[in-house]
Amino acid sequence: KPDPTLDDFRELQRAEVSTLRDYAEETVYASNVSGYKAQNLVYTATVGGQAVKFRQMMCKVEGRFYLFTYAAPADKYDVYADIVSEIVENIQFYATPYEGDGVPTRKTPDDEQTPDGMRLISTNEVAFRFYAPADWETDPASVLNLVYITEGDGSRSNVTMTAYMPDNEGYSVEDYWKWVSPQYE
Repeated sequence: KPDPTLDDFRELQRAEVSTLRDYAEETVYASNVSGYKAQNLVYTATVGGQAVKFRQMMCKVEGRFYLFTYAAPADKYDVYADIVSEIVENIQFYATPYEGDGVPTRKTPDDEQTPDGMRLISTNEVAFRFYAPADWETDPASVLNLVYITEGDGSRSNVTMTAYMPDNEGYSVEDYWKWVSPQYE
């Protein structure tokens, strides 16, 4: 079968998220991340009874697709838009993951490449570096590359980044959605 393109991946992702309750697409646009072409999908949906706004940025690097997702309560989405732009500006891709002992770990906040005021979120098992504000929370035991900030009302704005490998190397977009959708419920 032909090698899936970035447009193919965007359309698969769009088909998945369009099943969310009250899905409304706001915009689709092209951008670049770390020198690679990217496609962005911005939409709103109702998740767990709450209006949520999403930005999903997809890119293809060395045959793998990467999906960056920013999700926030719709009324708080713009509050963190500049921070999310800074996170995206600092994403870096590498040919191989960090060398490690096979156990997902995170480098320390004083990693020499860490931008001021940020810390490394990605684990040693992925071939990208993903930084977020040092005061945002993450679960160190989780293999998800997830970081979030909790609001006073208990709602969360969060960012995740996941690698998707076509063919039988990884998991399908459908499997990915089943895996991450509980965090939006």
